Amino acid sequence: MSLVWHGWATVCSISLIALRLLIGAAEAKFIQIGMYYLSNMYPKYLVGFREGIYRHIESPRFHRWQDVFLLEGGVTVLLGILNFFIFPKGLATAWFLPPEERLHAVRRMEIDLAEAQEEAHVSQNSITK
Repeated sequence: MSLVWHGWATVCSISLIALRLLIGAAEAKFIQIGMYYLSNMYPKYLVGFREGIYRHIESPRFHRWQDVFLLEGGVTVLLGILNFFIFPKGLATAWFLPPEERLHAVRRMEIDLAEAQEEAHVSQNSITK
């Protein structure tokens, strides 16, 4: 009887580890991808506020551990499937923005990118000093 229980525990442990690896692979980059997506849609001075909202969603109806399963699991699966059909490739193709807002958003990000490139300029002389 003891041998049967040890065998059963081994099978369950292997299944649990395999399932945890699959869940981890599905959730691994959810926060990072969400932040990357926000940083492509908003300039630097607005991303911090959006990140604060994004990371501090709370619900009084659920416990903390239930929020983890509901938010990360549900949103990960849903967005993973819908990503190819709903999200635009960039601001220039954002179907949910009117043309003038789309143009404004593209220009705003170009200005932000130009400022970032000016700040991050590294010359050969500064490396060899």
